[in-house]
Amino acid sequence: DARTVKALCEAYKAANWGKWGASSRKAIVPVLRVLTEVVGDRAVLRIDRETARTVFEAVQALPVNMGRRIEFRGLTVPEAIAKAQKIGAATLNPNTINRAYMVQIAAVFNWAVKEEWAIRNPFKGLTVADAVDDRDRRDPFTTQQLKDLFAADPWHQRQPDEAARPGRYWAPLIALYSGMRLGEIAGLRIMDIEDMDGITAMRVRPHEGRGLKNKESRRDIPVHSALINLGLASFVAHRRTKAKPDELLFPDGKANSRGQSGA
Repeated sequence: DARTVKALCEAYKAANWGKWGASSRKAIVPVLRVLTEVVGDRAVLRIDRETARTVFEAVQALPVNMGRRIEFRGLTVPEAIAKAQKIGAATLNPNTINRAYMVQIAAVFNWAVKEEWAIRNPFKGLTVADAVDDRDRRDPFTTQQLKDLFAADPWHQRQPDEAARPGRYWAPLIALYSGMRLGEIAGLRIMDIEDMDGITAMRVRPHEGRGLKNKESRRDIPVHSALINLGLASFVAHRRTKAKPDELLFPDGKANSRGQSGA
């Protein structure tokens, strides 16, 4: 009984914090807060399906942007939910409930089972129905939209290698031709651009200034010929004459105070 949900949250965070990138750390904080403030004093072994549904209902009642809104500042999660219901504040959408909260809570209790804090996961399968299909959630840019976008400033003309903010020009182009995340692009070091068997590649690796979202993020990506034609190789050569190999390829991609590269 001494192993409470609050203690579980602390142990889960301690065991995984070093493995997580900045975005994963940011995402888990409100999840652990909900668990701690809704059922934190209960023993993990006493969390049954009924209790799990109580947490599930609390998540569904969470007001949007609870952590950033003045009217909820200083309130506990139950108090914020009660106030949100009183003032008619908007609550989380199904996608946020499922992916930002319930999947994370289930992961906490999967860890609890693995570490023998619990016998089973009472949160397994608790999700809300979402009327929006994943394929319709974010429409891709059309070809014409991409043409319009990249015909505008700063891409309407070739950017000189010595430009003050090279990431502003190159990061969207690299994203277009590789599908890399912004943080992955902004966190590239000069040494991460390598020739591999005659092919120029971007090596996505964790380093002191930038972690990775997950283990699958560690990979080598060939530089598209279009990027070479646009002058990326020339820019990399220029940076090699101006900075050390372990410095950022794009100086303007430096992480902010919250550890977000390229913010």
